Amino acid sequence: MSSKKPLACLILHGFTSSLDAVRPLVPLVERLGLPYRMPVLRGHGTRPEDLRGVRHEHWYADAEAALLELRQEAEQVAICGLSMGGLVALELAARHPDDVAALITLGAALYIKSPLVHASKLIASLVDMWTPTPGRGYADRALARGSTNYKSFATDALVSLHAYGGVVRGLLGQVRAPILVLHPRNDRVIKPASADYIYEHVASREKQRVFLERCNHEMLLDCESERVLGLVERMLRQTLEAQLAPSTPNSPRNSRSSSSP
Repeated sequence: MSSKKPLACLILHGFTSSLDAVRPLVPLVERLGLPYRMPVLRGHGTRPEDLRGVRHEHWYADAEAALLELRQEAEQVAICGLSMGGLVALELAARHPDDVAALITLGAALYIKSPLVHASKLIASLVDMWTPTPGRGYADRALARGSTNYKSFATDALVSLHAYGGVVRGLLGQVRAPILVLHPRNDRVIKPASADYIYEHVASREKQRVFLERCNHEMLLDCESERVLGLVERMLRQTLEAQLAPSTPNSPRNSRSSSSP
């Protein structure tokens, strides 16, 4: 008899994020009794200059290592990914379909909103580091003052993040895990159209898309964090219950496809 847990959780932060940006998920996951990993993806957790030369392949490799580690403890893994972490989560689900039980993307960075991103290669050839407008990821600017994210970033890493969106778009048809797509309707960092594209192009039979009306990109820390955490917890609970339910041969799980306003 297997001693593995039925489900574990992989939590992935975003571009320039500290782990504080996704740390609100930890009490939720612990309450459900799920083993989890919250890896620091390459170039993060130290200083902005350490993002120089880092590419999306590095972020994916770090997350994949954590996924495989979790699979030693659990039968399958649910992945929660914020922004850049949402892209990594989607790639993991495409490349490891048997390992991923469910997927939750929070403002996945499929389409970056700044028009400057289209000139990112040119900018990177001229400017090594870039400092964006402070607090742009928050609707509540008072909350932004407590952010521990990098205040600047290496421009060549942004070039890779922009390219990563294209890579992941090409993989969406291979994503079959149940998915919850969360996105702020007025996101100032990532285009809300990213959520529509993901929802419409994944092959998942069970999928849900929810737009948040008040918060901005830092969904787990901004003014609608309680609602976001509630939606994530519901998805994880449903996934855990499905893992624990007796399986009936030749009877696939009921499909669920919905889009919440």
